[in-house]
Amino acid sequence: MSIARLAAQRWKGNELAELKEILERMKQDSLTDFVDADVRFHLKLCDMAKNSVLRNMLSGIRNLLHTWIKCVIEKAGETAFSYLDHLAIYEAVARRDPDGAAKAMPLHMDDASRRLIAALKEAEHMS
Repeated sequence: MSIARLAAQRWKGNELAELKEILERMKQDSLTDFVDADVRFHLKLCDMAKNSVLRNMLSGIRNLLHTWIKCVIEKAGETAFSYLDHLAIYEAVARRDPDGAAKAMPLHMDDASRRLIAALKEAEHMS
């Protein structure tokens, strides 16, 4: 089951406000701030979904995630596409729309994966 789906169903209290704050940090000019917020966004979704197993896994590979996201953003030269993906996930979670959240997350992950593979292939050809 999708973490985003579970987050839409299970969030409580101020968790949504905390996710919104992380999303707002993604608007910062700094690449480092954006990448840090991107990783924190996914970790917060795990918290909201009450999925400690995935949260622990993501925490364990946090540095790798950071590197991958930075690679994708640097190659793209901008962050708008990623911000909009995260915004769609946030909006579905905020509406408590599990189906919408479950649709928005794979769109984001597929796009991020495609961009990462392209960036890695380009780096491979340059070396």
